[in-house]
Amino acid sequence: MNKHFNFLILFSLVLFTTSCDSSSEKTESSKESSAVSSKLVEIKAQKKEFLLEDLNDPEFYIHERLQFVWKPKGEKTVSVWTMNLDGTDLRRVIEPEKMLYDDVEHLNSTIKRSPNRRYLAYANFSLTLGKSDKNIIDLKTKEIIKLGSDSSGSVFFWSYDGKQLFFLKRFKFHSYNIETKKITTLSKRFYAQGLTALLDGKTIIGYTGKGVAYYDYDGKYLNSVNLKRVKEQVGNIKSITTTGSHILHINSSKYWLHELINTPTLVKSANIPSPINSSIFVMHDDSNSVYMPLRWGIVRFDLKNNNFYKVYDGNGSRIGNFSILY
Repeated sequence: MNKHFNFLILFSLVLFTTSCDSSSEKTESSKESSAVSSKLVEIKAQKKEFLLEDLNDPEFYIHERLQFVWKPKGEKTVSVWTMNLDGTDLRRVIEPEKMLYDDVEHLNSTIKRSPNRRYLAYANFSLTLGKSDKNIIDLKTKEIIKLGSDSSGSVFFWSYDGKQLFFLKRFKFHSYNIETKKITTLSKRFYAQGLTALLDGKTIIGYTGKGVAYYDYDGKYLNSVNLKRVKEQVGNIKSITTTGSHILHINSSKYWLHELINTPTLVKSANIPSPINSSIFVMHDDSNSVYMPLRWGIVRFDLKNNNFYKVYDGNGSRIGNFSILY
């Protein structure tokens, strides 16, 4: 009887100990599970970090890059971005707060990068003060060069050597010299769209209602070229190669590609396979590819085979202000 009683006591103790161990393990497991869940929530709540451009990396200058303005999902303001032409290596050019100051709250989407990629011309806008500031920021030193304020539109373009920035202020064109740090007002008033400084270091090209016009660095009119079938193309979006060799007109369903060297020639005209509603695009200097935002991403339209190719799927605001860094 005593032996049987002792066995029961021993068996009960074993069950109690096992039960305690199991309960302890469950408690520890519950704590670990809770900690893991907490960390997952913390990770999900964290803001996605994007890599910044590294201007000191020699490899950064090897590849041509797309530059654009974009606001990723979860961020409060737009900022400037670049990526390789195939959609890889997305980089933020600079933190947007480093481009803002005083009562200026907004970054205007009009930007132009210098050919050596070091300087960025841009405009800020203050809703409170009702003004637009024209600026250059040195992306290496983060110094902001203020060019003045006004209510006229923001137009920027660089000389091919990157030493001069041409900009519109108070409805006149001016140039800022990076080396002398002086602003000069161009003596001649002129205006055309899509202004680009050509490789010769002395000529500016822009498109007009009839074709293209050429000016010198002081704004003096030099020459113009009228294009055939221009009535059909008036009001369409246009892009000129930085070499001045070709101009492209696009509307929602058709495009026209003209060669401007020697005798202006209509190289190709074709329908676009699917309608587009983008008013922003940039043609590559090879005159074979066009990059444009489509919905919330970026596509490349091939002018040789009339096909679209996906470059990047964005997740945020619509992408704007396209240019190519060569």
